[in-house]
Amino acid sequence: MDIKPIKPENIERLLIRSTNWIGDAIMTTPAVRSIRDNFPKAHISILAKPWVAPIFDNSNHVDDVLIFDGTERHKGFWLRYSFVGEVIASHPQ
Repeated sequence: MDIKPIKPENIERLLIRSTNWIGDAIMTTPAVRSIRDNFPKAHISILAKPWVAPIFDNSNHVDDVLIFDGTERHKGFWLRYSFVGEVIASHPQ
């Protein structure tokens, strides 16, 4: 099977799942910057827990921050399932 290289200019959207803890999220900011540098035209979203999301709110390397709250708003299978639908609906192709 041949693996074709990915052309960064062809990537339109990226979703990055943030780490769960503030210190770890801070340590990932250089990686997020590198992703932006490699995919300059892509719409980049971060999926983060509520207590980590503020780290990315003012980042020039992220287009939007999606908050996932598994303990309250998105608790349980159906609420998590509906969250996936919200993400897809808010980011049409």
